[in-house]
Amino acid sequence: MEIGKYISVGHSIQVRQAKNGIFTYYRNFRDKDTQIVKRKKFFVKSTHNDKNVREAIRYIDIKVVEPETTNYPNPIYTLNILAENYFNSREIKMISNLKQEYNYLKNDEFFESKIVKRKLTNLKSESQKYNKNVRDSKIANMDIKSITKVDINRFNDLELTSKNLSQKSVSIIVSMIKTIVNKGIEQDYIDTNPFQFFKVKNPKRTRVKYLNQEELKLLLKTCKEYESNFNIYLSVYLAVLTAGRARTVLHIQKKDIDVANKQIRLSNFKSSKYYVIQLNKESVEWLDRKVLQNIGANDYLIQPTNPRYRQNPQQPLSEIPEKIYEIMDELFNKNLDKSNNNDRDYVVNFHTIRRSVATNLALQGSNIYDIMTLLNHSSIKQTQDYLSLNNNSLSTETDKLFTSIFN
Repeated sequence: MEIGKYISVGHSIQVRQAKNGIFTYYRNFRDKDTQIVKRKKFFVKSTHNDKNVREAIRYIDIKVVEPETTNYPNPIYTLNILAENYFNSREIKMISNLKQEYNYLKNDEFFESKIVKRKLTNLKSESQKYNKNVRDSKIANMDIKSITKVDINRFNDLELTSKNLSQKSVSIIVSMIKTIVNKGIEQDYIDTNPFQFFKVKNPKRTRVKYLNQEELKLLLKTCKEYESNFNIYLSVYLAVLTAGRARTVLHIQKKDIDVANKQIRLSNFKSSKYYVIQLNKESVEWLDRKVLQNIGANDYLIQPTNPRYRQNPQQPLSEIPEKIYEIMDELFNKNLDKSNNNDRDYVVNFHTIRRSVATNLALQGSNIYDIMTLLNHSSIKQTQDYLSLNNNSLSTETDKLFTSIFN
C-alpha cells in the first residue's frame, strides 16, 4: 500500500496508511445538501486486514441519516483483544526488522535460520505465558474502560495467586499487561490504562557466584581447545579483557580498537552511549596479530562461522556461541538446578565473567572508581551492589587491619 494514498476496499470504505505505519479507515458519503463527496473517519489500526474491513462494514450497516454528524458506536476493547493485536504487531515488526538485519539470507533460508527461529520462539513463549495465566481470567474479557482497582486486586489476589506462580513470574505478567494496554493507548484504541498503578515487587536477585582468577584461567584454557570455532575462545577472551556485557562483546568492530594508543571503544546498549577503556600491551598485540590483520575496519571481531553467513562480515552475531554455556555447565554448574530460585543465584553464565573481573579487581585492591569506570556504571552504589563481596571475601583484609590496630 502506498504511503498517504487513499485505497478503496469496497462498500464505500477507504484505507490510508500514515508514515508511522498506522492505517486509518474512512467511509465516503455524499452530502445531501451540497452533493459534495466527504469522508468520515471510523478508526485507526496497526495493521490492515479483512477483519478491520468487516468491522467498518458493520458500522455502515447501522442506518445513519447524517453520517457527518452521527456518532458511531465505539467498539469495546478488552485486554484479550489488545493482547491479540499486540502480539500480532510485534511478530510482524520483528520479522521485518530481522529481514533487514539478515538481508543476505534468501526467504527460505531466513525462516530456517536458527537465530530467526529462536527469536520468534521467544516471542511465542511470551504469548503462551499470557494465554496460560491471563486469557481465561474474568478481567481479560472486561471492557478496559470499566476495569476498576477492585477488579485488578481481585485478579491479583485470587486468580494469579491461585496459579502458584513465583513473585518474579507475577511481576513479569503484570509488566506484560501494562505494556499491552499502553500499546493500545499508543494506537488510539483506548485512552487510559487502569493497570498503570498496579505494582508487584520483583524480588531482587542476589548473584553469589563469581569466578576467581584460577577459574577464569580454566575457562579460557578449556575454550581455547575448541579450535574448530575460534569464536568460543575469542568471546570469552574479550569478555575478560573488557568486562563487557554479551551484546557489547558481540558488537566490537576492528575500527573500535586503537592499537597505537592501546584503547578500545565499547557500546553500552543500556544507555545508548559509547565508552573507552585502556588495554594492556600484550592484549593489543595479540588482537592485532590474531584477529585484526585479517578483517576490514567495519567488520566485527566475532563473525559467523557458517559459510552461508560469512558473505556479510559486517553483521554481528546475535548471541554468544551456545558451546560456551555448555562448557560453563560442565565446569561450574554440574550440581545446580537452574529451575530452583536459590540455585540460580550460584549459576555461572556469560554475564558472570563481567562481575568476576570486577570482583577480582576489588579483592586485589583496585580503586572502586576505576572499577566503576571499567564497568561504565553510573554510580558508586551501583558498582558496590554489583560486586560479589561478602564478609568472608574481606576477612583477610580485616584481619590485617585489626591486627595492626590492636597490636
